[in-house]
Amino acid sequence: MQGVVSPRGLPTVLLHDGGISLPATVDTGFKGDLELPLVLRDQVPGRWIGRIRSRLADGRVIEEDNFGLELTFDGEAVRAQATFAPVKHALIGTRLLRRHRLEIEFRSGSVLLQKSALLLG
Repeated sequence: MQGVVSPRGLPTVLLHDGGISLPATVDTGFKGDLELPLVLRDQVPGRWIGRIRSRLADGRVIEEDNFGLELTFDGEAVRAQATFAPVKHALIGTRLLRRHRLEIEFRSGSVLLQKSALLLG
């Protein structure tokens, strides 16, 4: 997967799944799989898993509904967990990236996510 560094300095890729194309920020401080915009809640089929507590970067602790879903990520069907929030862009967390290598080149503005050769085979 290729992406760009946004004008605000955020590594961003496009998620494509089921007719939905959504900009997503790669957030290395987020330990989960996905946070998706609340407006997509009825469009993304998922099963409710339960409530989770999350600590935000500013130290606040929030409770959110957590959903299990299947999506296509980097050309592969994967199972993931997602929360929904009143945001415009999705967040991709480190748990979803566990089989990938992330390369961010801030000078050129390029982002590359690729399956790690160490984990293939």
